[in-house]
Amino acid sequence: MASWNEGTDCCSWEGVTCDSSTGRVVGLNLAYNHFNGSTISSAIAKLTDLTRLNLSHTGFSGEIPSEFSHLKKLVSLDLSFNNFTGHIPSSIFNLPNLQWLGCSDNQLVGPIPSEIVHSSLHSVYLNNNFLNGTIPSWLLALPSMDLNSNELSGTMPSYICYLASLLVIDLSNNNLSGSIPECLFNLAELSVLNLRNNNFHGPIPSSMFGNMSKLTHVDLNGNKLGGSLPAQSLATCKMLEVLDVGNNNVDDVFPQWLSNLPSLKVLILGSNSFHGAVTTSNSFSMLQILDLSNNYFNGSLPAGLFHKFPAMKMLKDKSEEVGTEYYIGLVNYKFSFVLTVKGKECVVNKFPSVFTTLDMSNNYFRGEIPDAIGELGSLLFLNLSHNNFVGPIPSSLGNMRELESLDLSSNRLSRKIPSQLTSLTYLSFLNLSRNSLVGPIPQGNQFGTFDAASYAGNEGLCGVPLSKKCGGDDEDGDHDQDSEPELESGGELFSWGFAGAGYGCGLVIGISTAYIMFSTRKPEWLVEIVENWTWRG
Repeated sequence: MASWNEGTDCCSWEGVTCDSSTGRVVGLNLAYNHFNGSTISSAIAKLTDLTRLNLSHTGFSGEIPSEFSHLKKLVSLDLSFNNFTGHIPSSIFNLPNLQWLGCSDNQLVGPIPSEIVHSSLHSVYLNNNFLNGTIPSWLLALPSMDLNSNELSGTMPSYICYLASLLVIDLSNNNLSGSIPECLFNLAELSVLNLRNNNFHGPIPSSMFGNMSKLTHVDLNGNKLGGSLPAQSLATCKMLEVLDVGNNNVDDVFPQWLSNLPSLKVLILGSNSFHGAVTTSNSFSMLQILDLSNNYFNGSLPAGLFHKFPAMKMLKDKSEEVGTEYYIGLVNYKFSFVLTVKGKECVVNKFPSVFTTLDMSNNYFRGEIPDAIGELGSLLFLNLSHNNFVGPIPSSLGNMRELESLDLSSNRLSRKIPSQLTSLTYLSFLNLSRNSLVGPIPQGNQFGTFDAASYAGNEGLCGVPLSKKCGGDDEDGDHDQDSEPELESGGELFSWGFAGAGYGCGLVIGISTAYIMFSTRKPEWLVEIVENWTWRG
């Protein structure tokens, strides 16, 4: 407010907007000033010509003042990211010209007013509060709304199916229950469907997506949904970029038909009951993130599989992508994820488009790891742990120069650790424990930063950082394959207590890692990665 000098025209003050013809103040932006006041002055009711008021990130607390109801010309009101408490005054919803209302990220309680009159509301954002009760019908009639992260309960109202102009449904992180209405296929304009972390149950309706040609984002993670994926209707969603059905009870085979979706970037199937082999005849042309963890997939991995992920091969310029917020679809829907790092929740809302990860851990894959996996040159995180892989670690992994985390633990891998892995100069997390590896541990570059826990349970290994010194007859020999221990997928043979302390959520940047970590069976390898990972600028 340094520019607020009484000797100058107030229309020149920072944060003040005036009407060009009348000279009257019509806009007031006080955001990010951190007033920390317990109340807002009642004198604000005198600003009757005000059309836009932004008080976000100002630190105001107490109840939302009823004086706002006098601002009849108000078109937008932003009270988000403060410490407001109590109920939302129903009079705000009845401002006759109000189109945009932001009350997110406060401590508001109670039900959402059930009726409004004379309002032209278009967009309402009430997320991240403590609102309860059911969802009023008038709110669902808005083209854009955000109710996630509250305490709303009840079932999803069926009348939502008749709101043909609806673009976004975000009801994530509530206590909603019941089945998902099959009539949602009526929402032909819908771009985003986010029902994450509720209590929806039953099968995913088979025809639900059949008319949603503009759908870009489907997030059903963290419910109790069963059955199979609705192949016929989902296959029509050619604009789909994100499909997350993780942490449910879906029982199906690998959906290779999803390769026909040309825009699919994120596919999360983790922690379900998917089973059978993983094969595909077509390429997933845009896929950057694939999570198959904690399922019942089995069989060997064909070398041709890794030819089907071209977006995991292409190296991209990271310097232009760091810190950019990731929007999706026709409505610029902004992702907001929550990840847990050692019991602390961190809100993440950034997703660099260069991020690539492949997680096939905790399954029943067997056979050797194909050399072709080394072709995934842009991959950052690779997790094949807790399977039944045998044979050597492919030396081709040394070609994955962008790799920052490699977890091959709890398998039946044998022979030496390839010296080519020392060329992975960005590698910050390595877990080769609980295998049957032998010989000296390679030295140089990042390998000087890993402690003994990275190699635990490999009795044939020697050299730094282990206490066992190299030398002797079996230093360069390969152990008999028949003597390798039988390890079962998902077993408890490995303790994650070895992991070193991380940096904590303060340094966690917005990556879709959080997207994967909304898991009741939390992938600890990813926790450790996040804690030790800083983006390279």
